[in-house]
Amino acid sequence: MEYYLGDLNLSKDDFFRENIKSNADGYINLSLFLNCNKIKKMKITEEQIAESCGDSELVELSIDSKMIRRKDNKPMPVQIGNLRKRDSKATQKEEQKKEQNGANEEKKIEENSEEPL
Repeated sequence: MEYYLGDLNLSKDDFFRENIKSNADGYINLSLFLNCNKIKKMKITEEQIAESCGDSELVELSIDSKMIRRKDNKPMPVQIGNLRKRDSKATQKEEQKKEQNGANEEKKIEENSEEPL
């Protein structure tokens, strides 16, 4: 089976997966792409996205060119994780905080045990 970069991203992207699943025909609104940071930076419009996908062999547009889906509503790739960088960063910070708090507690215990009674 041949994989494309879009397949790899979709296998990890909960947001787009859920939006695709919510439409029985597999379409999602092009407007959702406008929320992506890279798209925002490039200042791309819905119309430009639709135009660039017009001749694609991998995706197809709805009749009104406002929605897009995988060609012939092809099944999504298997989910292999997620792209939630914020979540993983938050988890890392939380773990670091717990480690720091644990180290501080140990230090307090050591300091208290050194005090004469």
